[in-house]
Amino acid sequence: YVREIPDLDIVFHLAAIVPIEKVNKNPFVAFAVNVGGTLNLLTSLKNRNLKFIFASTSHVYAPKNDSIREDDALAPISIYGETKLIAENLVKKISQISNSSYMIARIFSMHDSNQTGSFLRPNLEKRFISEDLTKPFYLEGGESKRDFLPTVKVAELLVQLALSNAAGTFNIASGRAMTVSDFAQTLTSENLNIISQGKSNDLYANTTKLVNYLSHH
Repeated sequence: YVREIPDLDIVFHLAAIVPIEKVNKNPFVAFAVNVGGTLNLLTSLKNRNLKFIFASTSHVYAPKNDSIREDDALAPISIYGETKLIAENLVKKISQISNSSYMIARIFSMHDSNQTGSFLRPNLEKRFISEDLTKPFYLEGGESKRDFLPTVKVAELLVQLALSNAAGTFNIASGRAMTVSDFAQTLTSENLNIISQGKSNDLYANTTKLVNYLSHH
């Protein structure tokens, strides 16, 4: 279908299999879609002078007990993160070969009231309805710090960058760390007695590059 569109200036590649459960259940399909699909799209766009915006993820980074910069260590701890990092490298290499512009948007923990499935927010909202919230609310990784940003704001930032001369890699995030437990509490007026379970790890962004770029363009 892309070949049939005559004039393209910007392409946003947002498609991927994201839910951890789905990726872990069938990693072959996840690699086929997240990596193979990216390669197919890049191949269909060869010889085009355009800007390619690739939606990546904070999960390409190694967890860190501090805010994460774009040049920090890349060491995914999930299969999903691995698929996106391989796809990132494809975008970089093929863009260099074809002498086209690219931007990699490493999106942190975006959320939306319309999300469905196994994502964090819809999962929490289902539990708020089905559980007795006067009892302890057990939350896996509740002390993990993340960087939460509404999907509308993520979209705004992507469009701002796409319409500028931005190139390379940018963290797309709020720049504010929040524990998963605190995020859960923001979604309900009930006073939750949250008990964190399991291991914790931190993935929250340093947005200095993003903020500095947008303030000057």
